[in-house]
Amino acid sequence: MIEKKKVEEIDCPECEATGIKDCIDCDTDGSNSCGDCDGDGYTECGCEGCDGSIDCQECDGEGDITCEYCNGAGQYDCEECSGEGKIEDIEPPEEDNESKT
Repeated sequence: MIEKKKVEEIDCPECEATGIKDCIDCDTDGSNSCGDCDGDGYTECGCEGCDGSIDCQECDGEGDITCEYCNGAGQYDCEECSGEGKIEDIEPPEEDNESKT
C-alpha cells in the first residue's frame, strides 16, 4: 500500500521565517535616485533665452523618487511564502516494505 504524501509547514528559508525581505532595489532606503535629473533635483530650463535650471518635475526637486518595488517601505512581503513566514514541505511517501515482497 502506498501512503499519501505528508504535508507540513516549515520555516521559509528565503526570509528566515520573518515573512519580510529587505528591498534590494532601493537598499532598504525606500527611494531611488531620480533618473530624470540624475539625483540633482533640477533640470535645465527649456524656455528660450533662459540658461537657468528648474526643479525637476519628476521628483519635485527632491532628487529622489519613491522606490516602485517596495512602495517606499524599504521592505516587502516575501514572495516565496507570501509574507507568512512558513511554506509547505511535502515529504515523499514512505514505501511499504510488505508491497516489495
